[in-house]
Amino acid sequence: MGAVQDVLAQDGLLRIAHRGASETSPENTIHAFRQAIADGADMIELDVRLTKDGSLVIVHDEYLNRTTSGQGLVCDRHVDEIRRLDAGSWFHPQFAGIRVPGTLVYRRSTSKGISRSDMDGEEPGDARVVDDASGGRRHLGRCEIGARLS
Repeated sequence: MGAVQDVLAQDGLLRIAHRGASETSPENTIHAFRQAIADGADMIELDVRLTKDGSLVIVHDEYLNRTTSGQGLVCDRHVDEIRRLDAGSWFHPQFAGIRVPGTLVYRRSTSKGISRSDMDGEEPGDARVVDDASGGRRHLGRCEIGARLS
């Protein structure tokens, strides 16, 4: 099952992929989300942050240093700068060139395979606005989108 975690009893099993299939793919990337779907995840937990120009990108840390080729705070960079960064090489050379996704790219990439997503703003104020599945806006630091399909 990869990084998919079994979090409920057998009868009502809900498999949540933390930052996608983060044990086998670079976390919070489209590759990790697609792998989680292939592994049978029911739900994906991911992290969002606001860029300097107010766009949402899927990055866990406040700083870009750990999971991208960039340096500094996410909130100090424009979305175009962040989307050019390599978000895969830190994990393994085979993932070189994978990019930091935005929430729209996430929704398009997972809409046919995942029934729930939990978007989490890591720091108070970082994700005052979180996209929901229909592209609307919610003024929350965290929201769950979608509904479990039986």
